[in-house]
Amino acid sequence: MYSERLWEHFQEPCNNHKPTHYESSARKVNPICPDVVELFAQLSPDKRVAELSFVAEACPPVIAAASLLCGWAQGREVRELAQLTQQDLADWIGPLPPNKRHAVQLVHLALQDLLAEPALQVLY
Repeated sequence: MYSERLWEHFQEPCNNHKPTHYESSARKVNPICPDVVELFAQLSPDKRVAELSFVAEACPPVIAAASLLCGWAQGREVRELAQLTQQDLADWIGPLPPNKRHAVQLVHLALQDLLAEPALQVLY
């Protein structure tokens, strides 16, 4: 039903923790199901993403999508995150059944909210 990549990131997610220090955060709740994801961004002195981490109470696709995003983001410029599309995340995670496609949307919406935070918005 799910891709091997999705299962790998669900079972061993990248950066699945709330850091003690971060410049920006964003939390998204799915209004239809109980999925919740929160992203935390820490920047390096050169204003790249030093760490993007997450916490989630969600289904496997949400956790996997957040993990894939957080793993990919390390060391990237904030403008690169701003260019990431929902389709990019969907392609990384692999095919999802119709009732789970909200997972990618939820993580992408959290990323958009994170990028709207003042500490990050000025960087792209």
